[in-house]
Amino acid sequence: MIIRVNKTSQDGLTKKVDFKNEVFYYHIFGSLYLENETEVIKAIQDDNHRYLEKLVGDFTIVVLDSTFRSVKIVSDRPGKKNIFHYINEGVLTISDDFWEIKNALSLGIDDLDITGIKQQIVFSTGLNNRTILKGVKTVPAATILTIDLTKDTVTTKRYWQFSYINNQLSYDDKLDLIDETFTNALGAIRALNPEEPSFAVGISGGLDSRIIPYYAKKNGMQIEGFTIGLEKPRKLFLSNDFNSANKIADHFGLERRTLNYNSIPFETQLNMESKLAPEVCSQIFKIVDVSELKSNVLLTGASGFIIGASPLYKSIKQSPLIEHTLLHQSLLGVKPKAAKAKKAISSLTGLALDFMPKLSASGFGDFFTKDELDECIADIETFYTEFETISDSEKLMNYAIFGLGRNNSKGAFESFLGQKESYSIYTPFFLDTVQQFNEAELLDRQLFQEFIANRLPELNSIQGQSFKPTLSGNINPITNVSKKIFAMGNFVIRGNGVMNYENWVNSSEFKKLKLRLDNDTKNIQTKLDLSFDYGEHRVHPGIQQNILKMQTILLKM
Repeated sequence: MIIRVNKTSQDGLTKKVDFKNEVFYYHIFGSLYLENETEVIKAIQDDNHRYLEKLVGDFTIVVLDSTFRSVKIVSDRPGKKNIFHYINEGVLTISDDFWEIKNALSLGIDDLDITGIKQQIVFSTGLNNRTILKGVKTVPAATILTIDLTKDTVTTKRYWQFSYINNQLSYDDKLDLIDETFTNALGAIRALNPEEPSFAVGISGGLDSRIIPYYAKKNGMQIEGFTIGLEKPRKLFLSNDFNSANKIADHFGLERRTLNYNSIPFETQLNMESKLAPEVCSQIFKIVDVSELKSNVLLTGASGFIIGASPLYKSIKQSPLIEHTLLHQSLLGVKPKAAKAKKAISSLTGLALDFMPKLSASGFGDFFTKDELDECIADIETFYTEFETISDSEKLMNYAIFGLGRNNSKGAFESFLGQKESYSIYTPFFLDTVQQFNEAELLDRQLFQEFIANRLPELNSIQGQSFKPTLSGNINPITNVSKKIFAMGNFVIRGNGVMNYENWVNSSEFKKLKLRLDNDTKNIQTKLDLSFDYGEHRVHPGIQQNILKMQTILLKM
Protein backbone atom coordinates (compact mmCIF):
# COMPACT_ATOMS: atom_id res chain seq x y z
CA MET A 1 0.00 0.00 0.00
CA ILE A 2 1.21 3.50 -0.90
CA ILE A 3 0.72 6.49 1.40
CA ARG A 4 1.48 9.99 0.11
CA VAL A 5 1.45 13.02 2.37
CA ASN A 6 2.33 16.64 1.61
CA LYS A 7 1.71 20.02 3.22
CA THR A 8 -1.91 20.21 2.06
CA SER A 9 -3.20 16.69 1.48
CA GLN A 10 -2.87 13.05 2.36
CA ASP A 11 -3.65 9.84 0.54
CA GLY A 12 -3.94 6.50 2.30
CA LEU A 13 -4.56 7.57 5.91
CA THR A 14 -8.19 6.50 6.14
CA LYS A 15 -8.62 6.29 9.92
CA LYS A 16 -8.75 9.17 12.37
CA VAL A 17 -8.94 9.85 16.09
CA ASP A 18 -9.76 13.02 18.06
CA PHE A 19 -7.29 13.82 20.82
CA LYS A 20 -6.73 17.06 22.77
CA ASN A 21 -8.96 19.02 20.42
CA GLU A 22 -7.01 17.90 17.38
CA VAL A 23 -7.65 15.31 14.66
CA PHE A 24 -4.99 12.74 13.80
CA TYR A 25 -5.15 10.63 10.64
CA TYR A 26 -3.43 7.26 10.73
CA HIS A 27 -2.76 3.90 9.11
CA ILE A 28 -1.48 0.66 10.65
CA PHE A 29 0.73 -1.64 8.60
CA GLY A 30 0.45 -5.12 10.07
CA SER A 31 -1.40 -5.85 13.29
CA LEU A 32 -1.53 -4.44 16.82
CA TYR A 33 -2.69 -7.92 17.89
CA LEU A 34 -5.07 -7.37 20.82
CA GLU A 35 -4.22 -3.72 21.55
CA ASN A 36 -6.61 -0.73 21.48
CA GLU A 37 -5.84 1.42 18.42
CA THR A 38 -7.10 4.70 19.87
CA GLU A 39 -5.03 4.36 23.02
CA VAL A 40 -1.95 3.57 20.95
CA ILE A 41 -2.38 6.70 18.80
CA LYS A 42 -2.76 8.79 21.96
CA ALA A 43 0.41 7.28 23.42
CA ILE A 44 2.29 8.14 20.23
CA GLN A 45 1.19 11.78 20.42
CA ASP A 46 2.04 11.95 24.13
CA ASP A 47 5.48 10.47 23.40
CA ASN A 48 4.66 7.83 26.01
CA HIS A 49 7.62 5.49 25.66
CA ARG A 50 6.67 3.36 28.64
CA TYR A 51 3.31 2.56 27.02
CA LEU A 52 4.82 1.88 23.58
CA GLU A 53 7.48 -0.49 24.86
CA LYS A 54 4.78 -2.75 26.35
CA LEU A 55 2.88 -3.15 23.07
CA VAL A 56 2.75 -6.64 21.59
CA GLY A 57 2.25 -6.82 17.86
CA ASP A 58 3.66 -6.80 14.37
CA PHE A 59 3.10 -3.24 13.24
CA THR A 60 4.30 0.07 11.90
CA ILE A 61 1.94 3.03 12.46
CA VAL A 62 1.82 6.24 10.40
CA VAL A 63 0.17 9.26 12.09
CA LEU A 64 -0.44 12.70 10.56
CA ASP A 65 -1.51 15.74 12.58
CA SER A 66 -4.34 17.96 11.35
CA THR A 67 -1.96 20.83 10.55
CA PHE A 68 -0.30 18.67 7.86
CA ARG A 69 3.11 19.75 9.13
CA SER A 70 4.33 16.64 10.92
CA VAL A 71 4.14 12.88 10.39
CA LYS A 72 5.15 10.28 12.96
CA ILE A 73 6.08 6.72 11.97
CA VAL A 74 6.29 4.26 14.87
CA SER A 75 7.57 0.68 14.58
CA ASP A 76 7.15 -2.27 16.94
CA ARG A 77 10.04 -3.33 19.15
CA PRO A 78 11.41 -6.09 16.91
CA GLY A 79 10.76 -3.99 13.78
CA LYS A 80 9.15 -6.91 11.98
CA LYS A 81 7.54 -4.87 9.20
CA ASN A 82 9.83 -3.60 6.45
CA ILE A 83 8.36 -0.16 5.73
CA PHE A 84 9.99 2.13 3.15
CA HIS A 85 9.89 5.92 3.23
CA TYR A 86 11.15 8.77 1.05
CA ILE A 87 10.90 12.51 1.68
CA ASN A 88 11.57 15.16 -0.96
CA GLU A 89 10.31 18.74 -1.43
CA GLY A 90 7.58 18.39 1.17
CA VAL A 91 6.21 15.12 -0.20
CA LEU A 92 6.48 11.98 1.94
CA THR A 93 5.97 8.59 0.28
CA ILE A 94 5.56 5.46 2.40
CA SER A 95 4.98 1.84 1.41
CA ASP A 96 5.29 -1.70 2.72
CA ASP A 97 6.30 -2.91 -0.74
CA PHE A 98 9.70 -2.30 -2.36
CA TRP A 99 8.48 -2.48 -5.94
CA GLU A 100 5.48 -0.30 -5.18
CA ILE A 101 7.57 2.59 -3.82
CA LYS A 102 10.14 2.14 -6.57
CA ASN A 103 7.41 2.53 -9.21
CA ALA A 104 5.62 5.34 -7.34
CA LEU A 105 8.87 7.34 -7.33
CA SER A 106 9.72 6.34 -10.94
CA LEU A 107 13.16 5.06 -9.89
CA GLY A 108 15.35 2.99 -12.18
CA ILE A 109 18.90 1.73 -12.72
CA ASP A 110 20.40 5.23 -12.35
CA ASP A 111 18.84 5.56 -8.89
CA LEU A 112 20.52 2.47 -7.42
CA ASP A 113 22.79 2.78 -4.39
CA ILE A 114 25.87 0.65 -5.08
CA THR A 115 26.88 0.57 -1.41
CA GLY A 116 23.35 -0.55 -0.52
CA ILE A 117 23.56 -3.34 -3.11
CA LYS A 118 26.82 -4.66 -1.69
CA GLN A 119 25.63 -4.38 1.91
CA GLN A 120 22.50 -6.38 1.13
CA ILE A 121 24.63 -9.09 -0.44
CA VAL A 122 27.24 -9.29 2.33
CA PHE A 123 25.17 -8.30 5.40
CA SER A 124 21.80 -9.59 4.14
CA THR A 125 20.39 -6.11 4.77
CA GLY A 126 21.35 -2.48 4.28
CA LEU A 127 23.19 -1.02 7.28
CA ASN A 128 21.62 1.87 9.20
CA ASN A 129 18.31 1.46 7.31
CA ARG A 130 19.85 1.86 3.88
CA THR A 131 18.18 0.24 0.85
CA ILE A 132 19.43 -0.33 -2.69
CA LEU A 133 17.44 2.75 -3.81
CA LYS A 134 19.03 6.17 -3.22
CA GLY A 135 17.12 8.17 -0.62
CA VAL A 136 14.71 5.34 0.22
CA LYS A 137 15.12 4.14 3.80
CA THR A 138 13.51 1.53 6.00
CA VAL A 139 11.95 2.31 9.36
CA PRO A 140 14.21 1.08 12.20
CA ALA A 141 12.86 -1.06 15.04
CA ALA A 142 11.49 0.36 18.31
CA THR A 143 11.67 3.84 16.86
CA ILE A 144 9.61 6.99 16.46
CA LEU A 145 10.44 8.87 13.26
CA THR A 146 9.17 12.45 13.22
CA ILE A 147 9.10 13.95 9.73
CA ASP A 148 8.74 17.70 9.28
CA LEU A 149 7.06 18.24 5.91
CA THR A 150 7.97 21.93 5.86
CA LYS A 151 11.70 21.29 6.25
CA ASP A 152 12.14 17.78 4.77
CA THR A 153 13.83 16.67 8.00
CA VAL A 154 13.61 13.34 9.80
CA THR A 155 14.20 13.06 13.55
CA THR A 156 14.85 9.61 15.01
CA LYS A 157 14.11 8.65 18.62
CA ARG A 158 14.40 5.09 19.89
CA TYR A 159 11.82 4.35 22.58
CA TRP A 160 13.23 0.98 23.73
CA GLN A 161 16.48 -0.95 23.78
CA PHE A 162 17.44 -4.41 25.00
CA SER A 163 19.30 -4.55 28.31
CA TYR A 164 19.55 -6.93 31.25
CA ILE A 165 17.27 -5.99 34.14
CA ASN A 166 18.47 -6.62 37.68
CA ASN A 167 15.99 -8.84 39.49
CA GLN A 168 15.63 -11.22 42.43
CA LEU A 169 14.27 -14.15 40.42
CA SER A 170 15.59 -17.56 41.42
CA TYR A 171 16.69 -20.19 38.90
CA ASP A 172 13.32 -21.95 39.15
CA ASP A 173 11.51 -18.62 38.86
CA LYS A 174 13.22 -18.06 35.52
CA LEU A 175 12.31 -21.53 34.26
CA ASP A 176 8.72 -20.81 35.32
CA LEU A 177 8.88 -17.53 33.43
CA ILE A 178 10.02 -19.28 30.23
CA ASP A 179 7.16 -21.78 30.53
CA GLU A 180 4.64 -19.00 31.17
CA THR A 181 5.91 -16.96 28.19
CA PHE A 182 5.63 -19.89 25.79
CA THR A 183 2.14 -20.71 27.06
CA ASN A 184 0.99 -17.09 26.73
CA ALA A 185 2.61 -16.67 23.29
CA LEU A 186 0.84 -19.65 21.75
CA GLY A 187 -2.35 -18.67 23.57
CA ALA A 188 -2.22 -15.19 22.04
CA ILE A 189 -1.62 -16.60 18.55
CA ARG A 190 -4.56 -18.96 19.03
CA ALA A 191 -6.78 -16.06 20.14
CA LEU A 192 -5.78 -14.06 17.07
CA ASN A 193 -6.77 -16.93 14.76
CA PRO A 194 -9.86 -18.52 16.34
CA GLU A 195 -11.19 -19.96 13.06
CA GLU A 196 -7.97 -21.65 11.93
CA PRO A 197 -8.34 -25.46 11.97
CA SER A 198 -4.57 -26.08 11.91
CA PHE A 199 -1.19 -24.32 12.05
CA ALA A 200 1.91 -25.24 10.00
CA VAL A 201 5.25 -25.83 11.75
CA GLY A 202 8.66 -26.58 10.25
CA ILE A 203 9.95 -29.84 11.78
CA SER A 204 13.68 -30.42 11.38
CA GLY A 205 14.93 -31.92 14.63
CA GLY A 206 16.00 -28.63 16.22
CA LEU A 207 14.83 -27.15 19.51
CA ASP A 208 12.06 -25.06 17.94
CA SER A 209 10.66 -28.21 16.35
CA ARG A 210 10.03 -29.61 19.82
CA ILE A 211 8.96 -26.46 21.62
CA ILE A 212 6.31 -25.24 19.17
CA PRO A 213 4.25 -28.48 18.96
CA TYR A 214 4.43 -28.92 22.74
CA TYR A 215 2.97 -25.50 23.56
CA ALA A 216 0.63 -25.49 20.57
CA LYS A 217 -0.97 -28.69 21.81
CA LYS A 218 -1.06 -27.26 25.31
CA ASN A 219 -3.23 -24.49 23.83
CA GLY A 220 -5.46 -26.89 21.90
CA MET A 221 -3.99 -26.10 18.47
CA GLN A 222 -3.80 -28.67 15.66
CA ILE A 223 -0.39 -28.87 13.96
CA GLU A 224 0.64 -29.70 10.39
CA GLY A 225 4.38 -30.41 10.15
CA PHE A 226 6.63 -29.89 7.14
CA THR A 227 10.35 -30.25 6.43
CA ILE A 228 12.19 -28.54 3.57
CA GLY A 229 15.30 -30.29 2.32
CA LEU A 230 16.46 -33.61 0.90
CA GLU A 231 15.41 -36.80 2.66
CA LYS A 232 18.30 -39.08 1.63
CA PRO A 233 21.51 -37.12 0.89
CA ARG A 234 23.53 -40.36 1.29
CA LYS A 235 21.02 -42.13 -1.01
CA LEU A 236 20.48 -45.02 1.40
CA PHE A 237 19.35 -43.74 4.81
CA LEU A 238 17.06 -40.95 5.89
CA SER A 239 19.15 -37.91 6.80
CA ASN A 240 19.77 -37.15 10.46
CA ASP A 241 17.38 -34.18 10.27
CA PHE A 242 14.56 -36.11 8.67
CA ASN A 243 15.07 -39.05 11.01
CA SER A 244 14.74 -36.73 14.02
CA ALA A 245 11.81 -34.90 12.38
CA ASN A 246 9.94 -38.19 12.05
CA LYS A 247 10.55 -39.00 15.71
CA ILE A 248 9.25 -35.58 16.76
CA ALA A 249 6.19 -35.99 14.53
CA ASP A 250 5.52 -39.44 16.02
CA HIS A 251 5.95 -38.12 19.56
CA PHE A 252 3.30 -35.45 19.04
CA GLY A 253 1.10 -37.45 16.68
CA LEU A 254 1.62 -34.99 13.81
CA GLU A 255 1.24 -35.27 10.08
CA ARG A 256 4.62 -34.34 8.56
CA ARG A 257 5.09 -33.45 4.91
CA THR A 258 8.39 -33.36 2.98
CA LEU A 259 8.88 -30.35 0.69
CA ASN A 260 11.98 -30.89 -1.48
CA TYR A 261 14.40 -27.96 -1.58
CA ASN A 262 14.59 -28.24 -5.41
CA SER A 263 10.94 -29.02 -6.12
CA ILE A 264 10.75 -25.59 -7.84
CA PRO A 265 13.50 -24.71 -10.38
CA PHE A 266 16.07 -22.34 -8.88
CA GLU A 267 15.37 -19.65 -11.49
CA THR A 268 11.68 -19.74 -10.57
CA GLN A 269 12.62 -19.47 -6.90
CA LEU A 270 14.78 -16.42 -7.64
CA ASN A 271 11.98 -14.74 -9.58
CA MET A 272 9.51 -15.43 -6.77
CA GLU A 273 11.67 -14.05 -3.99
CA SER A 274 12.82 -11.06 -6.07
CA LYS A 275 9.18 -10.14 -6.59
CA LEU A 276 7.87 -10.88 -3.08
CA ALA A 277 10.86 -10.08 -0.83
CA PRO A 278 13.51 -8.09 -2.73
CA GLU A 279 14.77 -6.27 0.38
CA VAL A 280 16.02 -9.33 2.31
CA CYS A 281 18.66 -12.01 1.82
CA SER A 282 18.09 -14.84 -0.63
CA GLN A 283 15.82 -17.69 0.40
CA ILE A 284 16.72 -19.95 -2.52
CA PHE A 285 16.72 -23.61 -1.38
CA LYS A 286 13.84 -22.82 1.01
CA ILE A 287 11.08 -21.80 -1.42
CA VAL A 288 8.35 -24.33 -2.06
CA ASP A 289 4.79 -24.49 -3.37
CA VAL A 290 2.75 -23.19 -0.44
CA SER A 291 -0.39 -24.85 -1.80
CA GLU A 292 1.06 -28.18 -0.63
CA LEU A 293 0.23 -27.11 2.93
CA LYS A 294 -3.36 -27.10 4.17
CA SER A 295 -2.70 -24.60 6.97
CA ASN A 296 -3.01 -20.86 6.37
CA VAL A 297 -0.88 -19.78 9.36
CA LEU A 298 2.73 -20.63 10.22
CA LEU A 299 4.22 -20.94 13.71
CA THR A 300 7.97 -20.35 13.58
CA GLY A 301 11.14 -19.94 15.59
CA ALA A 302 12.21 -16.83 13.65
CA SER A 303 14.64 -14.55 15.50
CA GLY A 304 15.81 -17.39 17.72
CA PHE A 305 18.78 -15.22 18.68
CA ILE A 306 16.40 -13.64 21.20
CA ILE A 307 16.90 -16.65 23.48
CA GLY A 308 20.65 -16.83 22.83
CA ALA A 309 21.10 -18.62 19.51
CA SER A 310 23.62 -17.42 16.91
CA PRO A 311 25.16 -14.81 16.96
CA LEU A 312 25.18 -14.76 20.77
CA TYR A 313 28.02 -17.21 21.29
CA LYS A 314 30.13 -17.14 24.43
CA SER A 315 33.10 -16.25 22.23
CA ILE A 316 31.89 -12.65 22.37
CA LYS A 317 33.53 -12.49 25.81
CA GLN A 318 36.94 -13.09 24.19
CA SER A 319 36.49 -11.36 20.81
CA PRO A 320 36.32 -7.64 20.03
CA LEU A 321 32.71 -6.59 19.44
CA ILE A 322 33.18 -5.45 15.83
CA GLU A 323 35.03 -8.64 14.88
CA HIS A 324 32.36 -10.80 16.51
CA THR A 325 29.63 -8.81 14.75
CA LEU A 326 31.26 -9.25 11.35
CA LEU A 327 31.75 -12.97 11.91
CA HIS A 328 28.21 -13.70 13.05
CA GLN A 329 26.10 -10.93 11.50
CA SER A 330 27.58 -10.89 8.02
CA LEU A 331 28.74 -13.37 5.39
CA LEU A 332 32.39 -12.36 5.73
CA GLY A 333 33.32 -15.46 7.69
CA VAL A 334 35.05 -18.28 5.81
CA LYS A 335 35.36 -21.75 7.29
CA PRO A 336 38.82 -23.36 7.29
CA LYS A 337 39.27 -26.62 5.43
CA ALA A 338 37.89 -29.74 7.16
CA ALA A 339 36.02 -27.50 9.59
CA LYS A 340 33.29 -30.07 10.30
CA ALA A 341 35.76 -32.83 11.07
CA LYS A 342 37.79 -30.53 13.34
CA LYS A 343 34.64 -29.41 15.14
CA ALA A 344 33.59 -33.01 15.70
CA ILE A 345 37.00 -33.99 17.09
CA SER A 346 37.08 -30.90 19.30
CA SER A 347 33.59 -31.62 20.63
CA LEU A 348 34.56 -35.19 21.43
CA THR A 349 38.04 -34.70 22.87
CA GLY A 350 38.10 -31.10 24.05
CA LEU A 351 41.13 -30.34 21.87
CA ALA A 352 41.41 -26.69 20.82
CA LEU A 353 41.30 -27.28 17.06
CA ASP A 354 40.86 -24.49 14.52
CA PHE A 355 37.32 -24.98 13.13
CA MET A 356 35.71 -21.56 13.64
CA PRO A 357 35.11 -19.30 10.61
CA LYS A 358 37.81 -16.74 9.92
CA LEU A 359 37.01 -13.16 9.08
CA SER A 360 37.96 -12.09 5.57
CA ALA A 361 39.22 -8.70 6.77
CA SER A 362 40.46 -7.69 3.32
CA GLY A 363 37.14 -8.25 1.55
CA PHE A 364 36.71 -10.28 -1.64
CA GLY A 365 38.65 -8.57 -4.43
CA ASP A 366 36.84 -6.15 -6.74
CA PHE A 367 33.45 -7.43 -5.63
CA PHE A 368 33.83 -6.18 -2.04
CA THR A 369 37.01 -4.26 -1.38
CA LYS A 370 38.84 -3.42 1.85
CA ASP A 371 37.68 0.21 1.54
CA GLU A 372 34.06 -0.90 1.24
CA LEU A 373 34.46 -3.14 4.25
CA ASP A 374 35.92 -0.23 6.24
CA GLU A 375 32.88 1.88 5.27
CA CYS A 376 30.57 -0.85 6.58
CA ILE A 377 32.55 -1.10 9.82
CA ALA A 378 32.13 2.66 10.27
CA ASP A 379 28.34 2.23 9.88
CA ILE A 380 28.31 -0.51 12.53
CA GLU A 381 30.44 1.56 14.90
CA THR A 382 28.02 4.46 14.44
CA PHE A 383 25.16 2.18 15.44
CA TYR A 384 26.98 1.01 18.56
CA THR A 385 27.66 4.58 19.74
CA GLU A 386 23.97 4.75 20.74
CA PHE A 387 24.59 2.05 23.34
CA GLU A 388 27.80 3.12 25.07
CA THR A 389 26.76 2.24 28.63
CA ILE A 390 25.77 -1.43 28.15
CA SER A 391 27.76 -4.65 27.74
CA ASP A 392 28.95 -6.07 24.42
CA SER A 393 26.40 -8.90 24.51
CA GLU A 394 23.60 -6.36 25.05
CA LYS A 395 24.92 -4.26 22.17
CA LEU A 396 25.03 -7.31 19.92
CA MET A 397 21.46 -8.24 20.85
CA ASN A 398 20.32 -4.74 19.89
CA TYR A 399 22.22 -4.99 16.62
CA ALA A 400 20.58 -8.33 15.84
CA ILE A 401 17.07 -7.13 16.74
CA PHE A 402 17.32 -3.86 14.85
CA GLY A 403 19.06 -5.37 11.81
CA LEU A 404 18.57 -9.06 11.22
CA GLY A 405 15.26 -9.34 13.03
CA ARG A 406 13.16 -7.61 10.42
CA ASN A 407 14.49 -9.85 7.64
CA ASN A 408 13.02 -12.92 9.31
CA SER A 409 9.48 -11.71 8.69
CA LYS A 410 9.88 -12.56 5.00
CA GLY A 411 12.13 -15.59 5.34
CA ALA A 412 10.92 -18.66 3.48
CA PHE A 413 10.79 -20.83 6.62
CA GLU A 414 9.12 -17.99 8.48
CA SER A 415 6.42 -16.87 6.07
CA PHE A 416 7.05 -18.40 2.66
CA LEU A 417 7.98 -14.90 1.47
CA GLY A 418 4.85 -13.43 3.01
CA GLN A 419 2.47 -15.76 1.20
CA LYS A 420 1.25 -17.14 4.53
CA GLU A 421 0.39 -15.39 7.77
CA SER A 422 3.12 -16.18 10.28
CA TYR A 423 3.95 -15.72 13.96
CA SER A 424 7.24 -16.20 15.76
CA ILE A 425 7.16 -17.78 19.22
CA TYR A 426 10.07 -15.51 20.22
CA THR A 427 9.30 -12.01 18.95
CA PRO A 428 7.71 -10.00 20.35
CA PHE A 429 6.70 -12.35 23.17
CA PHE A 430 10.14 -13.10 24.67
CA LEU A 431 11.67 -9.62 24.64
CA ASP A 432 10.68 -8.80 28.23
CA THR A 433 11.34 -12.34 29.47
CA VAL A 434 14.90 -12.52 28.18
CA GLN A 435 15.74 -9.18 29.77
CA GLN A 436 15.34 -11.01 33.08
CA PHE A 437 18.25 -13.30 32.15
CA ASN A 438 21.88 -12.50 32.87
CA GLU A 439 24.65 -12.75 30.31
CA ALA A 440 25.79 -16.26 31.30
CA GLU A 441 22.21 -17.54 31.01
CA LEU A 442 21.68 -15.97 27.59
CA LEU A 443 24.89 -16.81 25.76
CA ASP A 444 24.84 -20.09 23.82
CA ARG A 445 21.16 -20.52 24.87
CA GLN A 446 22.37 -21.82 28.22
CA LEU A 447 19.21 -21.24 30.26
CA PHE A 448 16.95 -22.15 27.35
CA GLN A 449 18.61 -25.54 26.89
CA GLU A 450 18.52 -26.17 30.64
CA PHE A 451 14.82 -25.36 30.57
CA ILE A 452 14.17 -28.08 27.99
CA ALA A 453 16.40 -30.59 29.78
CA ASN A 454 14.79 -29.98 33.18
CA ARG A 455 11.20 -29.05 32.41
CA LEU A 456 10.54 -30.99 29.20
CA PRO A 457 12.67 -34.11 29.65
CA GLU A 458 10.44 -36.14 27.33
CA LEU A 459 11.84 -34.04 24.44
CA ASN A 460 15.50 -34.76 25.32
CA SER A 461 16.05 -38.16 23.77
CA ILE A 462 15.72 -37.12 20.10
CA GLN A 463 19.01 -36.17 18.46
CA GLY A 464 19.38 -32.54 17.41
CA GLN A 465 20.52 -31.11 14.09
CA SER A 466 23.96 -31.76 12.64
CA PHE A 467 25.93 -33.99 15.07
CA LYS A 468 24.52 -32.43 18.22
CA PRO A 469 23.79 -35.06 20.86
CA THR A 470 20.53 -35.34 22.73
CA LEU A 471 19.96 -32.78 25.46
CA SER A 472 20.61 -33.78 29.03
CA GLY A 473 20.69 -32.56 32.57
CA ASN A 474 23.62 -33.40 34.84
CA ILE A 475 25.25 -36.60 33.57
CA ASN A 476 28.67 -38.13 34.10
CA PRO A 477 31.51 -37.47 31.62
CA ILE A 478 31.59 -41.05 30.29
CA THR A 479 27.91 -40.97 29.38
CA ASN A 480 28.40 -37.56 27.80
CA VAL A 481 31.23 -38.80 25.57
CA SER A 482 29.28 -41.90 24.51
CA LYS A 483 26.31 -39.74 23.53
CA LYS A 484 28.58 -37.52 21.42
CA ILE A 485 30.13 -40.54 19.67
CA PHE A 486 26.71 -41.95 18.86
CA ALA A 487 25.45 -38.60 17.57
CA MET A 488 28.49 -38.07 15.34
CA GLY A 489 28.33 -41.57 13.92
CA ASN A 490 24.64 -41.22 13.21
CA PHE A 491 25.21 -37.90 11.45
CA VAL A 492 28.09 -39.21 9.31
CA ILE A 493 26.07 -42.23 8.18
CA ARG A 494 22.86 -40.31 7.50
CA GLY A 495 24.13 -36.92 6.31
CA ASN A 496 22.59 -33.46 6.51
CA GLY A 497 19.11 -33.20 4.97
CA VAL A 498 18.21 -29.56 5.65
CA MET A 499 20.07 -26.28 5.10
CA ASN A 500 22.88 -28.10 3.29
CA TYR A 501 23.78 -24.94 1.38
CA GLU A 502 27.48 -25.65 0.90
CA ASN A 503 26.66 -28.68 -1.22
CA TRP A 504 23.59 -27.26 -2.94
CA VAL A 505 25.42 -24.20 -4.34
CA ASN A 506 27.75 -26.66 -6.07
CA SER A 507 24.91 -28.35 -7.95
CA SER A 508 25.02 -28.19 -11.74
CA GLU A 509 21.66 -26.35 -11.89
CA PHE A 510 22.95 -23.60 -9.57
CA LYS A 511 26.25 -23.24 -11.44
CA LYS A 512 24.52 -22.99 -14.85
CA LEU A 513 22.15 -20.34 -13.52
CA LYS A 514 25.10 -18.37 -12.10
CA LEU A 515 26.88 -18.34 -15.46
CA ARG A 516 23.74 -17.19 -17.28
CA LEU A 517 22.94 -14.40 -14.81
CA ASP A 518 26.55 -13.20 -14.93
CA ASN A 519 26.18 -12.86 -18.69
CA ASP A 520 22.66 -11.35 -18.63
CA THR A 521 23.71 -8.61 -16.18
CA LYS A 522 27.04 -7.79 -17.83
CA ASN A 523 25.80 -4.52 -19.36
CA ILE A 524 24.15 -3.44 -16.09
CA GLN A 525 27.35 -4.18 -14.17
CA THR A 526 29.35 -2.09 -16.63
CA LYS A 527 26.89 0.82 -16.41
CA LEU A 528 26.96 0.79 -12.61
CA ASP A 529 30.71 0.07 -12.39
CA LEU A 530 29.71 -2.92 -10.27
CA SER A 531 31.39 -6.32 -10.16
CA PHE A 532 29.96 -9.58 -8.87
CA ASP A 533 33.25 -11.39 -9.47
CA TYR A 534 34.84 -12.51 -6.20
CA GLY A 535 37.65 -14.26 -8.07
CA GLU A 536 39.25 -17.24 -6.39
CA HIS A 537 38.17 -16.20 -2.90
CA ARG A 538 36.32 -18.85 -0.94
CA VAL A 539 33.05 -17.23 0.03
CA HIS A 540 30.08 -18.15 2.19
CA PRO A 541 27.34 -19.92 0.18
CA GLY A 542 24.98 -17.16 1.30
CA ILE A 543 26.99 -14.63 -0.72
CA GLN A 544 26.60 -16.77 -3.83
CA GLN A 545 22.85 -17.01 -3.25
CA ASN A 546 22.52 -13.27 -2.55
CA ILE A 547 24.44 -12.35 -5.71
CA LEU A 548 22.08 -14.40 -7.89
CA LYS A 549 19.09 -12.78 -6.22
CA MET A 550 20.54 -9.27 -6.66
CA GLN A 551 21.25 -9.97 -10.32
CA THR A 552 17.63 -11.06 -10.75
CA ILE A 553 16.45 -7.84 -9.06
CA LEU A 554 18.65 -5.70 -11.34
CA LEU A 555 17.12 -7.34 -14.40
CA LYS A 556 13.69 -6.23 -13.13
CA MET A 557 14.75 -2.59 -12.63
